[in-house]
Amino acid sequence: MIPKRVPGSSIRTLRSLLGIKQSEAARRLKISQQAYSKIENSESVKMITLEKILLVFNYNKEDFFKFSPPPRKKRIEVISEKNEVYRKTKELHVIWQAV
Repeated sequence: MIPKRVPGSSIRTLRSLLGIKQSEAARRLKISQQAYSKIENSESVKMITLEKILLVFNYNKEDFFKFSPPPRKKRIEVISEKNEVYRKTKELHVIWQAV
């Protein structure tokens, strides 16, 4: 089922993954960069707006709703028993953990 509205953040994620800058997206839509930024920062975007954006991104609507961005991650440093940052070959070991 396709919703009637989508969060602007999902449009931002797609644009970033496609390697398109906000200014370029705005130019393609023939709107100001500020207007485009408002779309991405809004809690909910109408379907007609999403369809226009997907058209200029050359991205299929069905694929958009199948799309699942990678989970958010946070950085965790591995700490040794002596409470020092664990190092091996002078590189800091970092674990990325889904939040």
